Amino acid sequence: MTDNEVARRDEVLAALTRILRREATESAIVTTRERVPTLCADGKVRYTERTDTRVVEIPPKISDVNRAADLLGRRCGLWDEPREPSGPDVRIVDDVTAEAGQAAGPEAGALRETGAKGGRRKGRRRE
Repeated sequence: MTDNEVARRDEVLAALTRILRREATESAIVTTRERVPTLCADGKVRYTERTDTRVVEIPPKISDVNRAADLLGRRCGLWDEPREPSGPDVRIVDDVTAEAGQAAGPEAGALRETGAKGGRRKGRRRE
C-alpha cells in the first residue's frame, strides 16, 4: 500500500469541511422532456417530444451536510459533555509546622478531625 492510496487526516477534514460549507458538488444526470407543437400540412397541431440529457453539478444534500457537521463536531469534541473529575476528592492539607508536632493555623485541628471523607464533624471542635 502506498501513501497515495489512503487519505491523510488533513485531507479527510478538508473534504468534510467542503461538504459542510456546501462548496463541494456532485454530478447528476438530468433528463428534460419538452413537448414541441408543430403545425402539420392538414392544419392540425401535433406535438412531438424532445428529450435533452445533460450532466449538472448540484450541491450536497442537507443530510450529507448534517453528517459532515456531526463527524467534524465529534472530531473537535463539540458534543462531549464536560467531565466531572472522577476518583477520590482532592484535599489540600497545610501541614507546615512552626514547631515539630504542632500544626500551623486554626484549620490544622479541623483537618485532623475530619477524617478520610473530608467533611466537618457536627458539633464543637476540640482544641
